[in-house]
Amino acid sequence: MSWLHPYKEHRLVIIGTRQMIVFEDTRADDKLILYDKNIEFKNGAFEAGKPNARPVGFAAGEPLRNECKHFIECVRYGREPRTPGVEGVGVLQVLQACQRSLQMNSEPVRVGNNVKVQNNVSIYTGCILEDDVFCGLLWYSPT
Repeated sequence: MSWLHPYKEHRLVIIGTRQMIVFEDTRADDKLILYDKNIEFKNGAFEAGKPNARPVGFAAGEPLRNECKHFIECVRYGREPRTPGVEGVGVLQVLQACQRSLQMNSEPVRVGNNVKVQNNVSIYTGCILEDDVFCGLLWYSPT
């Protein structure tokens, strides 16, 4: 997602081993949908089955406002935050790496072990792909 993206497409897809979840901010309803993945290896090729999809409800509201409210409650009542400080440190490390990459006119691309990249995917300088990542699109075609 990027404010600079030329198309009004705000979609985040997270793919796990058994399920994937898709968040589409521009949808009026069912912005968050969970899919059961059904991909099998048959006759030397991957074959995608028809996914079972179900909407996932979540509380409406402004995320930043909710985070600030939660932070204030934690400070006021001495509660443990949902996201510990270690997570914040990790986010800062990623942001620092991005800044360093920009300042150094981009660092070389680092690709982890067991990474699969589809031929229609561009990987830009400065990108880091962790181990065991599939980078590409899986299409489902109802037939």
